[in-house]
Order: sequence, then C-alpha cells, then structure tokens
Amino acid sequence: GIDLQSNTKYWAVTAYSSPTRTHIELCGGENIFADQETLSLNTDMESIIIRNPAIIIASGNDNQRPLWLDDWKEWRNIEAVSNNNLHYIPPDLIQRHTIRVAQGIKYLCEVIEIARQKQSMITD
Repeated sequence: GIDLQSNTKYWAVTAYSSPTRTHIELCGGENIFADQETLSLNTDMESIIIRNPAIIIASGNDNQRPLWLDDWKEWRNIEAVSNNNLHYIPPDLIQRHTIRVAQGIKYLCEVIEIARQKQSMITD
C-alpha cells in the first residue's frame, strides 16, 4: 500500500473520488486509506504504522522535500522504511491539477515500480 501525505506530518489523502487515489491506481498501487469514505483524512502515526505502507510519499506546500519525511526512518518495522521507499513529489506535479500532473503521475509510477522491484528481490 501507499501513503501519500501533504501539508503536515499526518495528513493522508484518500477517497473513493480523490484524484490522488486515482493517480496511485493508474500506476497499479493502492492507497492504504482507500477504505475510508472521505475526500481527505486527518490521521495519526499509529494508523499509518498499523497499515504498514510499502511506500510513503510526501508532498506539501513548497518545492522542497519536507524534513518530517525523515522522521519515519526511526520506524524500521514499516516496510516503506526498511526498503528505503520514502519519496517526495513536488506539489506542483501531484497536488495541483494542471498539465504538469502528467509529470507527477509518471514519477509516481516510477516510484511504485522501483518499490515493486525491491520487493521482488527480497522475495526471490
């Protein structure tokens, strides 16, 4: 599963109709909060840890990787951390639905594919 966080440390984007969820699914991924019937969800660290995402993707309000993404590194039992799948996608590419979102989706698909390859090496 994939956790895509924006704006703050524990904000997860999710919904049946969320564009971000659609982007994740276009790339063959699954949002870890896809079962929630809401457009966006304020959640906490425990909820994310329990769902054990394979990938954690940060976005935000500016074009710099947020420092809080590295806070996840202390949680080595999370698959995303143990497989070094902590990523950043600039908000201009994934949150703002302009023509540039195609670049963001391409990058998202690449991130998901890299995670699949890492998982494949572990299970082979």
